[in-house]
Amino acid sequence: MESYNSDTDIGDKCNTNGDCSPTPKKQSFDLNNAKNIDDISTPSELKFDEEPDYEDPEVKEKKKDIEKCLENPDCVNLEQWQNFAKGKAGLISDDYRRKIWPLLVGVTQEELTEPPSLDELSTHIEYNQVVLDVNRSLKRFPPGIPYEQRVALQDQLTVLILRVIMKYPHLKYYQGYHDVAITLLLVCGDRASFPLLCRLSYGPEAPLAPFMQTTMKPTQHLLNYMLPVVSRADKKLAECLDKAQVGTMFALPWYLTWFGHSLNKYTDVVRLYDYFLCAPPLFPVYVTAAIVLYRADEVFNCECDMAMLHCLLSRLPDDLPFEDILVTAKQLYEANDPTDLEPEVAALEWRDSCTKPTTPLISSPKSPRSSGENDLPFEDILVTAKQLYEANDPTDLEPEVAALEWRDSCTKPTTPLISSPKSPRSSGENDLPFEDILVTAKQLYEANDPTDLEPEVAALEWREEEQRRLDEERLKRRQIAARNRASGALSSRIRRCIPAALRRLPISRRAVFATATVLLGIYVYYRPDLLFNRRRENGLDL
Repeated sequence: MESYNSDTDIGDKCNTNGDCSPTPKKQSFDLNNAKNIDDISTPSELKFDEEPDYEDPEVKEKKKDIEKCLENPDCVNLEQWQNFAKGKAGLISDDYRRKIWPLLVGVTQEELTEPPSLDELSTHIEYNQVVLDVNRSLKRFPPGIPYEQRVALQDQLTVLILRVIMKYPHLKYYQGYHDVAITLLLVCGDRASFPLLCRLSYGPEAPLAPFMQTTMKPTQHLLNYMLPVVSRADKKLAECLDKAQVGTMFALPWYLTWFGHSLNKYTDVVRLYDYFLCAPPLFPVYVTAAIVLYRADEVFNCECDMAMLHCLLSRLPDDLPFEDILVTAKQLYEANDPTDLEPEVAALEWRDSCTKPTTPLISSPKSPRSSGENDLPFEDILVTAKQLYEANDPTDLEPEVAALEWRDSCTKPTTPLISSPKSPRSSGENDLPFEDILVTAKQLYEANDPTDLEPEVAALEWREEEQRRLDEERLKRRQIAARNRASGALSSRIRRCIPAALRRLPISRRAVFATATVLLGIYVYYRPDLLFNRRRENGLDL
């Protein structure tokens, strides 16, 4: 990676804005300014490899053109910057990216503000989840950095994410958002990355906005465009994928993170970001289709089985020719406009909705203890879990869950359902076989690397967070309904009592109206929440 020690044309200086890019020359770290990263060195062989040494004369000439344009950027139009980003080798260097990425999305000098402290944002409802994701994203940080710098970089990333979701409260944080944020932070620093991430997250053409809705349905709908694109380009490949019922779940992390979570080389990630920042929002889906088409031979050589193909496609090789893949994706986009694909996508989704099974997909696997086997068939279990998830959308299950919870609340037992199981000591078993347990634990660790488990852990936490959010929404709806019922009962009682009282009291109509006006004013003064809540529910904006 490159050194960033010079000022940019947007006023984002390395030692003042927390630019996180590593520098070849190691410098001292200032503990008094722990929120900023002055230098991160020691490039890694795995991810943060050094800038490729381009020998292509075309790329060298392009580098000169970029430097010439950066001398007077106000005289360069947006189309020229986009041509640089989309062309061969992209923006070539992080020195150039740090200056040009904000220009690609229209960031202005006035938007470059100093970030708040982490303490000011720690009360946000998503704070704990963001911190968990940031702590799990160590592999995205430049390796070999001092502990203090890594902590400061994590704090910057947490602040960046929380600033965006606090600015736009209707946006929901999703697993993988931190992968996009860390890429922007590493390249642009904490000042420029905030308005840049805001542009990507909010707006009618914001590419990350569909991912930040209350459910994943908009994301799944957009990802479904991949299958018709593949089908039009290679009918045989599409039939193979359809026969194996692979679906699109293998590409979900690619789309959610712009490949930042799945690629091992930093240079590949930023090269794709060069293109995505100035491409249509759906273009990453076409890149996904281009990758699947490129790996067609591997698919044909693999067993036509959902689990096998999912495992094959979900792991991206390190040697993918992304320059060729981007060219293919551009050709696919020009030949298959998203609006032309809508009927095929709608037909595909309708077919999937009509073929949801109403009976168990496969029989439950036998218990290892009953069959004498020592290992659970996790491949079969994962296949079953995926089929169950696709057949039973969580939102479709909400009425059944609500009915089940209501039934349980009405039939709570007053005595234990079953007697407590006997202690091992009471049956004569005094010792656990710890030697065997340790051997099994070692085998489990070797077979399941923690980094490979991150997507499953993230999915589990997302499910728990989604369930918590749904429970809160249901509770709010019940509270509003209860208040409305109470208000309706009171109103009907008043309507019944007032005419009878008027018939008994010898008072004038004018006095009755005056009394009613006073009572209504008192009611509105003490219970304004009922009036305004009802108007909001009817679609009125007060």
